[in-house]
Amino acid sequence: MIFFDSKAIIERMKLICGVTGDKELAPLIGTYPSTLSGWRNRNALPAKEIFAFANQHNISLDWLVYGKQETLSDMDKLCLTAFHALNDEEKLQALGFLTGLRTQKANGVSQVAQGNVTNMAARDINIRK
Repeated sequence: MIFFDSKAIIERMKLICGVTGDKELAPLIGTYPSTLSGWRNRNALPAKEIFAFANQHNISLDWLVYGKQETLSDMDKLCLTAFHALNDEEKLQALGFLTGLRTQKANGVSQVAQGNVTNMAARDINIRK
């Protein structure tokens, strides 16, 4: 069983903010050093504060609360970073390439509906009334 450890959470918050003390961290999260000390001593940190901090700093709740590290390799991270830099059309082309459904811009339609890449088409489509 994994237990909640407010001391560890506060230390990870400090790490993310690049500070070492409660006096430095408190104003960054909108509270007082004495409040941080109380949270640590009672081992009770408000969920609202945890969620807001994770969201504001774009970090995983699993890491902030439990210290669980990401399991992505450096290559996976590199690929995701490159993918996020693409526009929507380029993302569709990349998905088509990766799934073996290559698309051609000039004579095909590429579409991802409801997050499902299995509905990609890469050929001429004629619609008649």
